[in-house]
Amino acid sequence: MKFMVMHKHDANTETGKLPPPEFMEAMGRFIGEAAQSGKLLDGEGLGATRTRSRVTFEGGKSTVVHGPFAGSHELPAGFTKVHVKSRAEALAVAQRIGEAIGGDIEIEVSKLTEEWDLGFGEKPADAPERYLVIHKATPASEAGRPLDLARLWQELADEGVVVASATLAPSARGKRLTWRGRHRRVVDGPFTESKEMLGGYSILELASLEECLAFSTTYAELLLTAADGLDLEIDVRPVTEVRGAAR
Repeated sequence: MKFMVMHKHDANTETGKLPPPEFMEAMGRFIGEAAQSGKLLDGEGLGATRTRSRVTFEGGKSTVVHGPFAGSHELPAGFTKVHVKSRAEALAVAQRIGEAIGGDIEIEVSKLTEEWDLGFGEKPADAPERYLVIHKATPASEAGRPLDLARLWQELADEGVVVASATLAPSARGKRLTWRGRHRRVVDGPFTESKEMLGGYSILELASLEECLAFSTTYAELLLTAADGLDLEIDVRPVTEVRGAAR
């Protein structure tokens, strides 16, 4: 079974405050072990909201708004990871995805966190810009009606733009894990929204939902060691389709 584990954006990410070295080391070991075991299929962190944009399709017209954003009411339905030369190119991909999905929908274009953003080395001169193009839930996606984006994804892959994508199961099949004062609570879907913006994700291949919840709990405990507060929220959603590699 495949799952997407999503943690939420926080004030440290927004201001660019780097986590302590001991956290980076512990998280690196944890993620490295998951990757070596074959359980981790993909995973990324997302940057500050000033690096993000939203494309809203409504009534046959599209509108683009650039960050920073004060907040969000979002529920992801899937994502496409792209390697491009600029945010403008990523927005052009978002436009094509929105047109292919059709109807009223919001798509978020979020810059992915790179090693040099975390203080590991210098940015290579020829490095592409990497973005996560997140399409939000619609009544159709929440009802489990599949999107037919295979042809578009193949076109974008042939153009060398798309490197990975995933489609999430409806939120009715998901779980929301919240920590308040380090006390964990598990809430069953469906969900109408997520009040916090996506801060990062992992896609895992595990034997069961219970194993995914155990992974998420260990992951959260690590995240809480670097957090200024004691509150945290993580969403867990089954993944119905994964295309491409992690990076």
